[in-house]
Parts: sequence; C-alpha cells; structure tokens
Amino acid sequence: MSSALTLTGGVPTPTPATFYLQHRGDSMEPEFPNRTLFCIELHRRKPEAGAIFALRYGNESDVFVARASIVAGDLSFTRDNPKYAPITARDVEILGRAGAYFRPL
Repeated sequence: MSSALTLTGGVPTPTPATFYLQHRGDSMEPEFPNRTLFCIELHRRKPEAGAIFALRYGNESDVFVARASIVAGDLSFTRDNPKYAPITARDVEILGRAGAYFRPL
C-alpha cells in the first residue's frame, strides 16, 4: 500500500512531501504555458517574493499556481499573465512551493 498524497489536479508521488501539479490555462504565460508540470514541495510554505506556490481557494478542491508578491509588507499572489488580477493572501491556502517544473514539448 502506498503512502502517496493525492490532491485534485495533482499526480500522486512516492513521498508525502511532494506532489506534481499540471498547470492548466494561460494565467502563467508566457513563461509557463498550459500543461506545465510543477513539482510542489509541501514542506516549503513560507512566502518569498517571486517564488511560485500551489494555492487553493478556501474549501475548493481546485489547486492552482501563482507567484508570491510582497509590497509594503502585504502578501499577495500574482499570475504572470497581466489579464489576471492579484489574489490576496487571506483568500487562499498555501499548499507548497514549486521546486521544479517541466514544460510540454
């Protein structure tokens, strides 16, 4: 029996310390296109400006990625595509930080 972690939108991995999340959509373009695969490290949750985190809104099951931004001491999360509005930190749960990514061919 595996002790793998399973999250909606994520791929189970052999250790509960990481999971793979396939990004969907254009919110992180141009750097991270649709279907980019992120390796999320669950033990790394401390916000750091510019780092990419896996986030979840309240009780929703969908998980998404966004970049941490700290301005005048206030934490928010932004997407690379400017058509998406910033997200305030109080609206999301930080699941972990992206430690690696793989782009589709």
